[in-house]
Amino acid sequence: MENVTLPQKKLETFAISEYAAAQSTLSSSQIAKSLDAAADALEAEARRLRRNAAELRDHIDRQRRLTELRHRARAAAVAASRSGRDFGTAAHEIARQTGAPIEAVIQIMEVEWRKTGRERLALRNEAIMRLKRQGLTNAQIGERIGLHEKSVARIGGRMRRNMVYRA
Repeated sequence: MENVTLPQKKLETFAISEYAAAQSTLSSSQIAKSLDAAADALEAEARRLRRNAAELRDHIDRQRRLTELRHRARAAAVAASRSGRDFGTAAHEIARQTGAPIEAVIQIMEVEWRKTGRERLALRNEAIMRLKRQGLTNAQIGERIGLHEKSVARIGGRMRRNMVYRA
């Protein structure tokens, strides 16, 4: 049987009856071939989607493990900074427990160490301002906190310029 093709005109240009007549002349083997080709294309797309889904699951698992590592390293950095424990020992413990590279653990812990340092300074500065509001002199505040009175004066001046007082 010879191959029958549709006219090269766009579907909108000829009548529905002509389109129906052309469709009926197609052989069943041609229809079967086109359906097989469509099924093959769908199967290939399904394989691609399954592969993408597996990659996405792997990515989600890696993100979850990284988040857990960050939480553990953050907690270890805070605990080490508050207790005066050795930073390197805490980092090696976390790396051993999680199986993460020591460089990654150290990097995360350094970020958290700096954060806790800033938090300690902010708490100290707030305590200085609270004592100033109670009427203590710079020398008295310095004795309580362990700073020189000029440092207390400098911190108080900077806090007055940069911060809104809490009631």
